[in-house]
Amino acid sequence: MNSDMLRTGQKVLNILWVVLAISFFVPMGGLGGILQGVFVLMLGAHLLEFLVFGRTLSKLGGSMGQHLVKVLLYGFFHIQLVKLEAGEASASS
Repeated sequence: MNSDMLRTGQKVLNILWVVLAISFFVPMGGLGGILQGVFVLMLGAHLLEFLVFGRTLSKLGGSMGQHLVKVLLYGFFHIQLVKLEAGEASASS
């Protein structure tokens, strides 16, 4: 994947997170419950991703707090983007 595709994935997830968060505040009937369930599942999956890839992110540098927030928001897209950027930085050195 190239960086443009990863950034597009991040933008899509931004929209998805907003829709999922709105489901907690706007009555949506049965759909609201489904969206809230998806919110919880995504949050759990991204937390698990951070636990699995935390060491890799630590080795690639940067703030672990910032990595945590970005993995919670973007998951795979953030991890791959950091790996890609680290590879580009080492290739250009």
